[in-house]
Amino acid sequence: MQKQTEEIIKVDSVSKKYDEKYALKKVSVSVNRGETVALIGPNGAGKTTFIESILNLKVPEEGSIHVFDIDILKNKKQHLSRVGAHLQEVRLFPKVSPRDFLNFFMQLFDKTADIDEIISSLELTEFMDKKIGELSGGMRQRVSLALAMINDPELVLLDEPTVGLDPIARQDFWRLIQRLQEKGKTILFTTHYMEEATTLASKVIMVHQGEVVFNGPPSIVISKAEEIEGTLDQAYTHYVNAANGQ
Repeated sequence: MQKQTEEIIKVDSVSKKYDEKYALKKVSVSVNRGETVALIGPNGAGKTTFIESILNLKVPEEGSIHVFDIDILKNKKQHLSRVGAHLQEVRLFPKVSPRDFLNFFMQLFDKTADIDEIISSLELTEFMDKKIGELSGGMRQRVSLALAMINDPELVLLDEPTVGLDPIARQDFWRLIQRLQEKGKTILFTTHYMEEATTLASKVIMVHQGEVVFNGPPSIVISKAEEIEGTLDQAYTHYVNAANGQ
């Protein structure tokens, strides 16, 4: 008998407005256990609002969200101990060392991962006693990811994890994501880099002005780019135009 797929995230007809503008409009998507899903689109497409809705930092006006089969709009915190998140707006205190920062947050969880293993896997060992303000952008990103992993989460949410990184640091970060995949983590990350999505993800969800315009494997996106003899970004434009009837 084929093993039934377990849905870790199920979003059904979710809409969220800011004033009269939709950040999310009737969004329905799912993420299965062990998948790596890329939510892709330009700035303002609704990606961050989606991640924040999964964390109950934003509450939609319509629709339902289930995480681990928990209705998180009714049970706002029940799922959070099983989730790790890397957000764009995380504040890393510049005068504190990564060691002190992570040790402080370890006290907030009943269950924690092996902190030495996290530090080693993120190649942070030689930087643990420096001040965070002295670290490069790439190293600060690693500290933020270490924080996301400190509770040994089943689900990892990453909002624009490589934004602002140089190409070498971005490649390093890709390898870190691949290590999480090897551990069987379920990962949802946002990006506006098409290459990043097609390289790392087992499923790509494209959003445009709060609406899903494509939801499927990256191989289809790559094939479409080849079919239209264009780039991956032009494939994204194709799906946006198709959704708009153009």
